[in-house]
Amino acid sequence: MGVETLALLAEMPLLKDVDVEQLAALGIRASVRNLESGQILFDQADQSRDVYFLLSGRLLIVHWTEDGREMVFGRIDFHTHIGELAAIDNGKRSLSVYAHREARVLVVSQADFQSLMENVPEVRQRVLHGLVANVRRLTERLYQANLFTVEQRVRSYLVRLALEAGEMNPGGSILDAPTHSEIANWVGSNREVVSRVMSGLKKSGIINTKRKHITLLEPDLLLKALSD
Repeated sequence: MGVETLALLAEMPLLKDVDVEQLAALGIRASVRNLESGQILFDQADQSRDVYFLLSGRLLIVHWTEDGREMVFGRIDFHTHIGELAAIDNGKRSLSVYAHREARVLVVSQADFQSLMENVPEVRQRVLHGLVANVRRLTERLYQANLFTVEQRVRSYLVRLALEAGEMNPGGSILDAPTHSEIANWVGSNREVVSRVMSGLKKSGIINTKRKHITLLEPDLLLKALSD
């Protein structure tokens, strides 16, 4: 089982060009954990230090407010890692992560993750690039929250999803699309307002929506309001 899990670890983008033999030589170990839908991987303020790689399913990154409201910060993509902040600085978890549906993750201990960063320069560089990218995304969200209307923030979020999917073209599709509640949490609004914005975009012929599926009919018009 050890060789099998190391083979899975070697397939992760963070470890591109690192083979199983190199991982074994460093004494790296990994294990697989299965999560049921709704199960928490780790909670904010947890003292855990493990790093996780998503093998299947979906994980959501959230913050729970004092009144119990869920604020969604994002989804974990297939083969993406999560939990590196606590593994690096020994601090508490800053956000919660839970399985939005059944999920399977690869678990690497803090010590082994730090060993990878210390002994494999490419891994260290990719971790740093990932942290910088996260800072840039958070900066963009803060900028939008202060200067954009809710409609502009929704449009910007849809454009981002389309670009990430390589579907920013007429007829392009955002599959497994977020719910109105998830969009609202992401853009810092509420479900009712987001539903009105989405309905307006649909009536204007800019998008079409079905369950978990958004089609871009006029992507140029979706972008227009962002530059006005």
